[in-house]
Amino acid sequence: MPVRAGRAPRRAGGRRASVARKTKETDIRLELNLDGRGRYQVETGIPFLNHMLELFTKHG
Repeated sequence: MPVRAGRAPRRAGGRRASVARKTKETDIRLELNLDGRGRYQVETGIPFLNHMLELFTKHG
């Protein structure tokens, strides 16, 4: 497929991954879409950690 205007061709299903892990102490879920629109949702319960993870999603 040719690449137009600096965009990678979209594949059926895209480049996605998800993982979940639950222990007595934690419940972690992550969904990653490398071809997404840059939206994120962070909810750790610790405002500073939320802020740092949000910065990572924007600038990482």
